[in-house]
Amino acid sequence: MAEAVGVSVSTVSRVLNKHPYVSNTKRKTVEEAIEHLQYARNMNAVHLIKGITQTVAVILSHINHPYFMRLMEGIASEALKHNYPLMLCQSQYNLDEEMKVLEMLKNKQIDGVIITSRSASLDLIEPYSAYGPILLCEDVKDRHLSSVYYDHYLCFQTAITFLWEKGHRKIGFALNRLNNSSGRKRISAY
Repeated sequence: MAEAVGVSVSTVSRVLNKHPYVSNTKRKTVEEAIEHLQYARNMNAVHLIKGITQTVAVILSHINHPYFMRLMEGIASEALKHNYPLMLCQSQYNLDEEMKVLEMLKNKQIDGVIITSRSASLDLIEPYSAYGPILLCEDVKDRHLSSVYYDHYLCFQTAITFLWEKGHRKIGFALNRLNNSSGRKRISAY
């Protein structure tokens, strides 16, 4: 394109990147050439040059669950503030689906992963943190992983105590999965 227009490659790059240091005449000439040649950026090449994709994958077990919808609302709001696109990956607790996303991190197709719920063990996930940031929505204790979570035991105990103090004695609850850490903490609090 630079050859066709008669400007330097850096001038074309500046126009494409909306850099302010280009004269209006050259900017207009390059923009007309972009339109005439129907130029479209190869984002794979851009990401290769920059070394980042600015894309974060979010692993959700189920998209239509109220908890995950609220969680996604917060994640999406923050991503938008920082100009990071999100890639939603519904796993349905399928280990292979979760591993595909971690392999994408390893292969530099994404820059980070947020795991809202998982079937993969922390032992399986942790080595992938060498390839980029991984955030889990649970307490990961002393692992080399980031986490954001709330105390399931304390929250559940507080709710049950509130109901008990209101005079309720027949208190029941339902769990989707009994074998995960949050489920075990809720049973213990109950």
